[in-house]
Amino acid sequence: MSILVSAAGRSGHHVVATNSMSAALSKFYPTASQFIVIDNCAYVTATGGVRIVTEPKVLGFLSSLTKTKGIELAIDCVRLLRARGVDCRLSLAGRALDEEANCIVASAKQELGDALDLRGQIWGSEKEAFFNEIDVFLFPT
Repeated sequence: MSILVSAAGRSGHHVVATNSMSAALSKFYPTASQFIVIDNCAYVTATGGVRIVTEPKVLGFLSSLTKTKGIELAIDCVRLLRARGVDCRLSLAGRALDEEANCIVASAKQELGDALDLRGQIWGSEKEAFFNEIDVFLFPT
């Protein structure tokens, strides 16, 4: 990253998801001074439809599946809700990027069974269907 920031110089534009990310980046790389903040939701088209929430509640997590991205937090959220009697399930979309994530997901699947829906990587209309089918989107990062 330092090579890219150095090469871009003060005129380089850096695309980040939040203002706090731009502050952190400029603190770590003082020459990084021009930012474009684009929320991740900018890439999701609203369907405008209304869906009646039923049981079980469906929580969704869409990301690269890693600890850093919050896969454990998403799974723990479902565990906690189910332990408290909430009828819910988790729909995971994305691929595990390392063996640690593979183990976390495999263990959760064994524990949660049908309450964990593994979608793998999704694109286009699959992504739209994913968002239409969930009640709550988990974004722990």
